[in-house]
Amino acid sequence: MADVSSPKEFLTELLMTVDALDADKSELDGLLSAKKQLEGALDSLTKNTEKEKTSMVRSRREDIAAGFDRQIKAAKSEVRTAGSRRQKALNEGMDKKAKEATKDVRGENDGHRETLKTYVRNHKLPPVFKSRLYYALFCPGIIGYVILAALFCIIMGISGAMITRSAAASASIAPWVFMGIIAIVLAFAYIIIWANTRIRYRDEIKSCLNIIKSIRKNEKQARKIERSIKKAGDDDSYDLHEYDEALKEKQTKLEEAEEARKQALLKFDEDTALKLKEEIEARHAEEKTSLKDRISANEAEINSAKERIRASETEINSRFISYVGAANIDHDRIAAMIKLIDEGTAGTVSEAVARLDEK
Repeated sequence: MADVSSPKEFLTELLMTVDALDADKSELDGLLSAKKQLEGALDSLTKNTEKEKTSMVRSRREDIAAGFDRQIKAAKSEVRTAGSRRQKALNEGMDKKAKEATKDVRGENDGHRETLKTYVRNHKLPPVFKSRLYYALFCPGIIGYVILAALFCIIMGISGAMITRSAAASASIAPWVFMGIIAIVLAFAYIIIWANTRIRYRDEIKSCLNIIKSIRKNEKQARKIERSIKKAGDDDSYDLHEYDEALKEKQTKLEEAEEARKQALLKFDEDTALKLKEEIEARHAEEKTSLKDRISANEAEINSAKERIRASETEINSRFISYVGAANIDHDRIAAMIKLIDEGTAGTVSEAVARLDEK
């Protein structure tokens, strides 16, 4: 190890130390860059592995659920069909029971209808008097007449307003005029029919209305009986045992399918999913281990380079910097000082530094 009394050897050792320091720093930069790339690759591999696990588990779970969902959908369809068949049988039973319960009332109404037809025929009344539609239109009562009048006024009001608006906008008024004319014609026809029937056959209409009222009373009674039968809820009286058994069987199958789905997904979540993740992890384990080993080796090289840099900097600071100064710790300046000594221009390190500063 040369000292300052041997200036050329002293500076030559400094030059070698500086060159080694520069080389180590350059190497450290490359190692740090490589470390960043390796850690990025490991992070990417880890994330992709986790994504693969998540995607695989979700896909397999959805496949299991979809398979059972198809079974459940089919089972629900069978339950609905069985329920519809039972309801149809129940409705038929209630209809049959209601028909039997209203037999006398319906028979009495048949008699009233025949009486109405006979009365119209014997009194030589217009055939329209046999239709209940006539009485609904031409014998509606005070409220009915008010509603008809209000309806006519509304139609005429709409027609007049639209005619005014269309005329102001230079649009066609024909549709609204036609609507008004139709309303007037219908109203006129209504009045003519009313005048030629209600006034002319006033007493006969009263008799027909009494018969119609009896028919309506019986129909109301029949509907009341039918409602009471439907509200009773006495399914046992309709012999639905066969349908109940079929419905129960379909419901049991549906419950079994739903329970099987639940258990299959539970087993998948607690067991199969973990195994799938382990398989995926094992498939990438070698690559992941290789990256970790390379990162460990890289870190060892980084530590070694840092140690060399520390040793070189320590040596420069302790041996050389006090003689040449921090500003001259540079390859080109040290080489220039060695040249000055070789040329005889400087005999010591201090003279070489001074000569260098003069340039």
